[in-house]
Amino acid sequence: MRLLLLVLFAIVLVLFWLGQYTRACEVKPRLVVFSATWCGACKDAKPIVDKIEAKGYKVTRYDADADPEILKQYKVKSLPTFIIYKGGEVVARTNYVEVVQTYFD
Repeated sequence: MRLLLLVLFAIVLVLFWLGQYTRACEVKPRLVVFSATWCGACKDAKPIVDKIEAKGYKVTRYDADADPEILKQYKVKSLPTFIIYKGGEVVARTNYVEVVQTYFD
């Protein structure tokens, strides 16, 4: 019985460690962009976001008109909105592409 408990405990520790290790390995930030085709500031930000993506960073883009439910899910109030994740956690949320650039330079 004790051996079984020790084995189960060891399995739980290994699974926990693997989860933490996976998050820690995600050292590059990831960018989520909410924009719309009619949004002037979104159009201005597009070349900068494209450059970030060209550098090899993961960029996920959502069109506010095509998927309005996603705006509610992420509590997006204005466009453009940029959310930066690192290690699975939100490290920044902004409406200014200049702020975004500082995380990806």
